[in-house]
This record gives sequence, structure tokens and C-alpha cells, in this order.
Amino acid sequence: MLSKLRNWILLVIAILVLLSSVGLSTKVIMAAPEDENQNPSIIIKAKGTYGNYTKQGAWLPLKVEVTNQGKDLQGTLRVTPNDNRPELNTMDYVSSAVLPQGSTKGFDFYLPVQELLTSVTIELVSGDKILAKQTLNLTSMSNNQLMIGLLNRSEEGLTSLSGLKQASWLAPILTTVKNEDLPEKAELLTLFDVLVMDDTNLKLTQEQASALTHWVSRGGTLVVGGGSGWQKVLPNLPPELQAVTVSGVENKTLSELQHSLSEPVSEALAGPVRMATLQSSKGKLLFAEQGQPLAVKYSLGEGKVVYLAYDPALEPMSNWSGAKVLWKDLLIDEKSMFANSSVPGQFGGPVFKGQFNTMNGTANALGNIEDMALPSLRTMVWIIGLYLLLAGLVNYLVLKKLDKREWTWITVPALALVFVLLIYVTSFKTRPAEIISHQISVVEVMPGTTLAKVTAVTGLFAPTHSTYHLQLQGRHLVGALPNIDGGMGIDPRTQRPNATIRVEQTPGQTNLDFLQMRSWVMRGFTSVEDASLTGSISGEISYKDNKWLATITNGTRYNFTDGVILSSPNWFTKIAALKAGGKIQTEIDLNSMNNNRNMGAPLAYQIYNPQVNWQGPGAPPRPQAKDMMRQQIFESQLGNGWDPRSGGGLLFFGWSAEPFQGGLSLEDNQVKKYYTTLFQVPLNLKFDSEHLEVPEGFISGTLLSSQNIGLGPGSIVMQPNSEAVYQMELPEGKFSEMQLNIHQRNNANFSTVTGYLYNWKTAAWEDINMTTDNTVIKEPANYINSDRLVRFKVSNQTQSQSQQQPFQTQEFYGVSISLSSKGGGQ
Repeated sequence: MLSKLRNWILLVIAILVLLSSVGLSTKVIMAAPEDENQNPSIIIKAKGTYGNYTKQGAWLPLKVEVTNQGKDLQGTLRVTPNDNRPELNTMDYVSSAVLPQGSTKGFDFYLPVQELLTSVTIELVSGDKILAKQTLNLTSMSNNQLMIGLLNRSEEGLTSLSGLKQASWLAPILTTVKNEDLPEKAELLTLFDVLVMDDTNLKLTQEQASALTHWVSRGGTLVVGGGSGWQKVLPNLPPELQAVTVSGVENKTLSELQHSLSEPVSEALAGPVRMATLQSSKGKLLFAEQGQPLAVKYSLGEGKVVYLAYDPALEPMSNWSGAKVLWKDLLIDEKSMFANSSVPGQFGGPVFKGQFNTMNGTANALGNIEDMALPSLRTMVWIIGLYLLLAGLVNYLVLKKLDKREWTWITVPALALVFVLLIYVTSFKTRPAEIISHQISVVEVMPGTTLAKVTAVTGLFAPTHSTYHLQLQGRHLVGALPNIDGGMGIDPRTQRPNATIRVEQTPGQTNLDFLQMRSWVMRGFTSVEDASLTGSISGEISYKDNKWLATITNGTRYNFTDGVILSSPNWFTKIAALKAGGKIQTEIDLNSMNNNRNMGAPLAYQIYNPQVNWQGPGAPPRPQAKDMMRQQIFESQLGNGWDPRSGGGLLFFGWSAEPFQGGLSLEDNQVKKYYTTLFQVPLNLKFDSEHLEVPEGFISGTLLSSQNIGLGPGSIVMQPNSEAVYQMELPEGKFSEMQLNIHQRNNANFSTVTGYLYNWKTAAWEDINMTTDNTVIKEPANYINSDRLVRFKVSNQTQSQSQQQPFQTQEFYGVSISLSSKGGGQ
């Protein structure tokens, strides 16, 4: 009897499996669209707003034009980036398309470029049917290649800009930008390194002016031409970008300019130059002729505006043989790169600026809130333990007493079914029954300004498997997050994962459809906004009673639950809660900092999960959910702790549980909302200029160039015949002693490496006889230029071939300059 029952059970299971397979196959076949039935009367044309170029980390504004030569139709225009990143949630960018017969309509799309993007697919669809399809091929630019935008003009007269590159860089790309195509969001300008506005009627809306200002503050370089056409541009710039005034125009012979350039130029200018008379109290003079400014630079945040007294597109400046050198001297300064650097990097900043961030940590951090807690581990252990007891010992004893041990075939599956249902019910009760959102906002304030870039990562949990619709006010730049919920099916038409989020961008609102939500997992998206802080955050470092004290003043409206002062990949100091309008002073424990820097763990773990290198008995202590979330966010922001952007300055990171005002906001009152906000603020620390006292680690080195090295957590790993060059900027003030600090890790030693400082007077590298972690520098004035810059090179030479022992790699970290006035000032 039992044998027959077992056979029937196996037969039923086989039939169910077969039917499931047939159903799946049928579903796949029915879902596959027939591309060959596309409508030939529909024509799709697409192009990038600024040319068909893409660059990693920059957004792609896309213009699509659809012409309908057939009958009236209504459908959906769908754009899909072909970036071949299966680890990301796939997003479709869509727009409703109503096309009467004989009509042509234009559509704008904004696509993130998170990796190599070489093409996008544009489709006009109606239901599951593709009516028309077009693929736009794109050119992916290298990050050591400049993109220069010319406002409302061609390259004529400005071809000398093609020489604006360093030894290892690719030739720049020059492209025309129409005034009406200037965007309303700064991120849409990130493709450009330089924008040139010269002799053109500049007209900016309020939104365009704000975007241009934010773009400059984030590292962009704006060139404003002068000459007779100065009135067309300068008065129409945003007030934040107007750092000069003009009192008149005159012709002037420039006899001194050719002798003022960084490279010799034998040819003199052919004749007088039409020049605007520049006056500025905020900018820095770059070139002058008989006391009259030729070029003035004004720094804003991480970027700059270069004002020219002349029109660079007119003769004799445009065809002068020294024009290429002049452009290089104007736009590539010592603070950004070597003039002959071999480092592939993005213009105006260190190596691959902006490429270190990863969203994996933040995507996982979205779920670290109390409402997203998994069922209790203790409860699950009790349930499983009870099942093992009943299905094992108790079941055996009962059936043995009844002499029915053959019933095991029934009792064990029955008990398993009961306990599976019990686990399901327990989990279902634990699962949230309401819609939950968690928004993590990272507010990056630009140096010396209140301008900020706000990156919001928003996660949404819906308790059902249905599609959830989210409507946002305004047009937002929306990008994908890494896929952490799995389960993405493959589209047989494209052989790519099915879209999990559908994005519709309109001028008034942004609509998002979260398709087939999954239990227990938040599905999220990223967005980038321009913002300005109300109030500021400032800091001071003082040395009193043999103690280093850090004072932070919070002039914003936000309350910080706690924070961190970070001065390099290995130095940090935690601070306590800081209320809006408050001030806090904390002692910097240098001994504690010495302990921190030797751990070798990524910075995020050093701060929020120090047990990562647990050496005590038993299992390491599990971090609290809040600390784990902060570790994940920090890891996304700073990578493994080596972020060249923070190399040369001090940063304050403040945590707040309040939403950022003016950023992306969810208006749905049915959603339970959680907020985590991280403020990243450069600190302009104040020192006693008469008696400079700066401890080790606060003037840390920015990696300028390197050869044959690897990067560890906050360190460099030097291979044979390798070298690394750092740059440090000293504060204004007097001191008596300067030390170069560099530390060893993993049994490294100084026997095979040599340290050099650059002598600005002799233009040569000089050996500083580095044998320990801290080297006192003799005659430090030789190594400090007029911009207070110091350059340090560490070189690792291989052993001679006659030596048989294998070469050991050398790992070093903590490159910094420390200053002291204990012996007087200089």
C-alpha cells in the first residue's frame, strides 16, 4: 500500500514539473516581440546634446526626434543604455509619445554613465510590440582627455586649445555648445572640463545660472573672453562668477608676454591687441603688461573662472605661436597637476577624481533600519530545534511503541510541512505590513562656499509583489543602484536583465515604476541635486597647554548626532553631538591616532567597525546596525580609505537623522520614512600665523603622480623601480621646524627607498636622507613655493642583479608635513 502511495506521489510531482516547464516555455515564446514587423513609416533620430561622447561618471543628455509618416499612433518611447553592467538594476527611461500623421516630435532624456557606455537603444513601443527601433553608437572618452565646450561658436580662432594637454594625455575634444542647451542641473555639464564663453550674447535663465555656478564649484573651469565683446558675457554671468569689473577698452602692444610664459617663445605678437581694462579685488593676477592685467583667476570651490582681457579668438592672439603655451599656463596650474605629469587623471584634480565611489555599500545600507529587521535568530533556532527533536527522537519513540516505524514516510514529511508553515507564519508576521522608504543623502559642500552637491540614495520597500508607482515633483536625474534582491529575469529580445525600474522624466515631475517588488528587500535609485546650505560649518585647530584642540562651529539648521574629523586616509578624530548653532571643542589624542593608523584596515572599518581585525577570544563582537550602516555609507563615499580628493585638506563628516531641506522629497503620506544624512564639509582651519603648530597628519599629501605602484587601504605598495609623488599645501604663517612624515607597514623599511623634496629655486629634486618615519628638513624655505606648496617623491630602486635574495615590496602610508614653532619662527 505504502509502495503504491509513494509511486503516485512521484508521478504527481513529475507531472507538475513538466507542466511548469511547458508554462515557462510558452511564456517566453509569447513574450518575445517580433522586431521584423517594425513600421517603416516611423523614423527615429537620436544624438547627444553635446555630441555623441560619453565619459565615466558624467551624465549623457540625449535628444531624440521621432517622425511619423503613417497613421496616427500613440505609444511609448523607451531608451535603454547598453552599459553591460548586470550587477546594476536595469532601468528603462520612457516618455509617452502621441504622434499624429505627418508629425515630428522631440524628446529629451538624461542618462547616467556609470561605466563604459558605447551605445543606447531607442525603441517606440505599443504594448509588447516594437514599432520602430534605433541604436545610437557613442564614443567613450578617456579620463585623461579634456572635453572643451565652446559657447555658440565653432573652433575657428580657438584651435590652439587643441594643445591643452600633458605628456601622456590624449588630444582634447572641442565641441560647440548652444546657449539654449546649457542645462538646468550642474551634473549635466560634468562631461566638460572647460567651458569657453567669448564674444557671444550670453542669456541664462535662473536655473541655468545656478547650474553653471555649481559646475564651477565642483571643479569646472570657465574661461571668459574680453576685448571689444566683453559686455556680451561678463555682465550676464551669475553674481557668484563675477569677480572682475571692466572700466574701458584700449589697444595695447604686448611686448612682455612672450617672456612671461613657462616655455620659451621666440615669436613676438604681430601687433597691438584690443584689451578690456580688468579690475579685481578677489581674483589672482596670472599675467600683466605694464601693470595692466591680461588674465585674472578667481577660485570658487574646487573650480575657477579665468577672465581674459583680450579676445582669444581674434588676431593676433589666435594665430600666435605662443598661444598653446599661454593656454596651458592659464588653465593647468601647479595645484592640479605637473606640467609634464605621467598620471592619467581628470582635469583639475587628482587621479580619476570621482571614480573611487561605489554604490554597493550604500545599496546595502538602505536596509539597515529597525523596520527591516529579519526574523529573530533565536526564534528560528527554537523552531528548527523543536522540529529536529520531534522528527527525530520523539517520532522514532512513538512509532516504535506503536510498532508502525514504516509510517516514517508520512510523519516526517508531515512534520516538515507543519514547521515550514510555522516558519512562514512567523516570518510573515515579522515582515513590515506598510510601505517603507529610507533616504540616505550625502551632502558634499564645496570648499569655501555654501554650494553643495547632494547625492540621494532612496530605497523603497513594498510588502506586496505588485508594481509600485512613485511620483516626484520636478525633473530629477535618476540612476540605478546595484541589484541586491536578485531574481531579475532575462529579456529574450535583448538578452539583458528585465528592467526593474521604469523612469519617466517630464519638466514638471519624475515618475518611477518599481516593477515586481520583492519581499524583505529595498529597491532603490540614486539622484543628484544642486543645493545651497543655509549657514556654514567652520573649524579651528589650536595648541594650548601641550594639547591639540579641535573646535567645530555648526552654523547650519541641522542637528548632528555625532561626527568625524578626517585629515588623511589614516587620521581621524570623533566628535560628540553638535546641535544647530552650537560649538564643540574636543581634544585630539595623537596617541590614539597613532594606534588607528597602524591597523591596515579600510578607513570605514577603523571608524565604525574596529573589530574587523579581532584578535580576542571567541567570535568578534557584531557591530550595531547603525554602525554597520555608517560603515557601508563611508565605504561607498571613500572607497578603501584612499581618496585623493581628501589628501590635501581636512574634512568634517557630520551625521544627522533629519532630511536635507531642498533635496529630493517623497510626498506620499502613506509611506513610513527614514532619513540618514551625511554632511561632508572641507574645514578651513585657523592657526596662529605667528607661531604655527600643526601636528602630523593634518597637512597630508595628495598623490600627484605614480609609477609601478599599487594602492592599499590608505597606503601605497611600491614595486621594483617604482615612485610616487605627493603634494602638500602649507597654511600661511611662521614656523621654525618642518618634518616630513611617512610610515611603514608590513615590515617595510627605508633601506631600499629614497625620499626627495623638490627645490623650487633650483628646479631639482634633492635627497633628504630619509631613514626614519619622521625626517627634519633642513632649510625648508627652499622647498616651499609662492603658493605654499611642497612636493615629495619617494622612489624604490631594485637591488642589483648580483644580489640573489628576492626583492620585497614596500608599503608606506601617512605622508604628511608637520610644523612647529617651539624654537622660534621664520
